[in-house]
Formats: sequence, C-alpha cells, structure tokens
Amino acid sequence: MGTLQVHVDVDNFSVYENEFAAPGAAGSGYIYERALPNALALFERYGIKATFFIVGKELEQDSCKEFCRLALSRGHELANHTYRHPTDLHRMTYAEKEYEIRQCDERLSETLNKKPVGFRAPGYYLDDDILHLLFKLGYSYDTSVLPGYANHLMRLYLGMNGKVELDKAFGRNRYLFASQNTCFIGSAEHPERLLYEVPISTVPFLRLPIHSTFIYTLGSPYFSLIKSMSRLFSESIVYLFHAIDFVEEAPNDFLASQVPTLRLPYPDRLRIAGEILEMFK
Repeated sequence: MGTLQVHVDVDNFSVYENEFAAPGAAGSGYIYERALPNALALFERYGIKATFFIVGKELEQDSCKEFCRLALSRGHELANHTYRHPTDLHRMTYAEKEYEIRQCDERLSETLNKKPVGFRAPGYYLDDDILHLLFKLGYSYDTSVLPGYANHLMRLYLGMNGKVELDKAFGRNRYLFASQNTCFIGSAEHPERLLYEVPISTVPFLRLPIHSTFIYTLGSPYFSLIKSMSRLFSESIVYLFHAIDFVEEAPNDFLASQVPTLRLPYPDRLRIAGEILEMFK
C-alpha cells in the first residue's frame, strides 16, 4: 500500500446554506474555532499531516486567520480553494476564473507569508483555463479530479431531493474514465515546469469514491466494502474530508435534516474517521 495524503476542504456553513437553500443563520466562526481544532486533534493522534484547502474570502475573519496560523505551526499545509467557492466555474470566463484563483493565492500569501502550491476547484471541476492559471502562478499540483461515478452520483442525489443548483458543476463527464493514479501535466508555455494531477482516491476496479461524504451518507455496508478492498490500494491514497465532518452539532435543525453528513452523530463520524486513518496510514 502507498502513502496516505489527507485533505480537508474548508467549506463553511454558508456553502451548504447556498446549496440547500437554507436560512443563513449558521455562525461563521464555529468551523474554525471548534470543528477544525477537532480535526487537528484527530490528525495528531494518528501522526497525520494534512492539507487544508482554504476559501480566500474567509481570511477576512480573525478565526480563520488564527486557525490557518495554528495549522501551519503544527506542520500542516494550506492550499487554494478559490476566493469565494463559486459553484459555476464551468460557466465563468477566463478572467473570472483568474480572479478566483489569484485572489485566494494573494490572500493566503499575504496573510500567512507562505505561498500555496496546491489547488482544488469547488465541484471537482478542472479545465484548460484553470490549468493555464496554475502554471502561470507557479503551482506544483492540482487535486480537483474525482475519477469514476462520484460526480454523477452527487448530481443524482441532490436532484432527487430537489436541492441541486442548476449551475453547479460536478466534475466533468470525462472523469468517468480519468486515471486513478497521480500523473503529471506539461505546458508548452512553461516547459520548465510540471504540474502534478493528484486525483482523489476511489475504490480500485469499482471506481467508487472513498471520501468522507459518501461513507457517512451510504453507511456501514459501504464502509465495510471499502475495508474489505483496502488491501487492493497500492498507489498513494488521497482521502478527502470536509470541515463539516468535524462539527459536533448542526447549527440549526434545517441543516441537520438536509446535509447527509450532519445526520450521522459526531461520535460515529469520529470513529469512522479514525478507522479510515488507521486503515490507510
């Protein structure tokens, strides 16, 4: 089995409020003050150094800045998750995409005195414009691709529940056949550079996602399937959490009923997270 890379998409409650048309009542500081420190404690227990993908606009909050400094001081990495977490990257112009990526890059660099080198797009969407911008900004890797059926399953699930945003990108159709292994991408404009594409891991052969949202949503049978096939993972494992996975209690009843992750009690989420880290570590 290869090495384990742990990623955390730091999406605040506002992302879910927009996606599920929820009332904007959730506090914005809880994610940084309570949930993400829970994540740090878990990772420390298992000797894990994680990468946190930060939404640039969130750095306007002191709680976000303080968490980012704490994570860096403990040896974790911070990466670019765009400036505002737009769900319609696939409809944006090149200039609009550049604004999203460059603004987050500058906010992270200026606030923390450390330039990010990694990027993940909201909605797991990657195109030639984004690749061009990552080369232009000197990034080392992208990790936006979720191979296999996952993007179709997410769209189907939200569509069946009447929650899907019409303009939200869930990856691209070509990801159904995307490589499950890390590869590199070259650039004619920057021949001296290589950009690594680090896909989020899926179950070998079945190409089903192993990231936390699916495990928490599909429950014990799905988790048992992953455990039974874990010995088949030979490449590096990229396991993706979301900040909301570490929320102890939902901020309101609406999100508790609508967001699949929050339906599972926190102790159960924490137990599963620990088993995943132990299994792949």
